[in-house]
Amino acid sequence: MKSIKAFSFLMMIAVILFGCQKEYSVENGGTSGMATGTLKSGGSGECLPSSVQGVYTAGIATNAANYINVDVDITALGSYTINTNIVNGYSFSATGVATTLGVQTIKLNASGTPVANGANTFTVKFGTSQCNLVVDVLGAGSSNLWSFKVGTSLYSGTTSVSTVTTVPTTVSISGTNASAANFSLVLGTTSGVLETGTYPGTVVAPGKVSMSLNFTEGATAYSFLSMVGGDISTTVTTYDNVAKVIEGTFSGTAKTGTLPTAGTTVTITEGKFKATLP
Repeated sequence: MKSIKAFSFLMMIAVILFGCQKEYSVENGGTSGMATGTLKSGGSGECLPSSVQGVYTAGIATNAANYINVDVDITALGSYTINTNIVNGYSFSATGVATTLGVQTIKLNASGTPVANGANTFTVKFGTSQCNLVVDVLGAGSSNLWSFKVGTSLYSGTTSVSTVTTVPTTVSISGTNASAANFSLVLGTTSGVLETGTYPGTVVAPGKVSMSLNFTEGATAYSFLSMVGGDISTTVTTYDNVAKVIEGTFSGTAKTGTLPTAGTTVTITEGKFKATLP
């Protein structure tokens, strides 16, 4: 008789605990099921934000610095998997648990190794929604590169056309990427000789000076002009006068927009470049 009462008591406790667990999961926002929602995209189907982080090079495995960010409107809480197709030997994916409703940014980590250089278009999928995103892969052993950061956003690409003029001596390093970005960095020296050293954003004569920096990618634009609207300092770390290869770093402040006297001041960090001069 006692064993029957004990069993009945245990059954009653189990029912209560199950009921509480069910109440938490369903009524109080528990996350025992699968999350639902939609990826945010622009008018051309591009993922929002169109944010690609890290440098991608053919033959080099992706790492923790390689990822993309996508915005997702979560409509039901629970676990989720968001991934892309495999393109050129690598892909992106994220798994986790959505604990809040509404639009939020989710990080998809890269895995795999890009096989060849070029522009790769990925399709990001979540549930029945999808969007597209382009990643630019640099050639193996490429010496013509540029990159910099504004906050956590990394911009990078290849240098395409670099020029040198004399009297006064100026060096223009220009490039682009798969997202049709345009990048240029112009250095000047009153000595008439291109050499290593620091090219500050303030003109000091005679001496070296960072003359301008311009960058546009879609609606994003940053600009700098010596003594107007910012202060960029460039350091030429190496210059091979025979092979005509120049390499260096840059950082400082610039303005948003294409006019260096307008917009908001932003801080540029981790700038670097390599280019082959004519």
